[in-house]
Amino acid sequence: MLKIIGFFSGLINGLLGTGGGIILVTATKIMGVKPKIAHATALTVILPLSLVSIIMYFKNGQLEVLPAVLISAGGGVGGFLGAKLLKKTPDKWLKILFGITTIVLGVMMFRR
Repeated sequence: MLKIIGFFSGLINGLLGTGGGIILVTATKIMGVKPKIAHATALTVILPLSLVSIIMYFKNGQLEVLPAVLISAGGGVGGFLGAKLLKKTPDKWLKILFGITTIVLGVMMFRR
């Protein structure tokens, strides 16, 4: 089951450039993994998935390096702060924030 989840999250990550984490978090929660562990596990798995995708995008000439580096710098700071907040955020609020974020991003994508 875990390999199937990994396959689909990698597929979505490579195809859409993101989204693998949503699959990983949701699937591991359904399997009974606690929310904080599910989020941390997703982030750990996304790193190698993203590295593979980055290499493929770069090889295909579909990566603008400077914007990616600048966004990554801000993302690194945000990721650090988010990981610190994860430790202090109750599971209930984590579920709510994850759901709201997923819904808002979905609506934004449909509107464009």
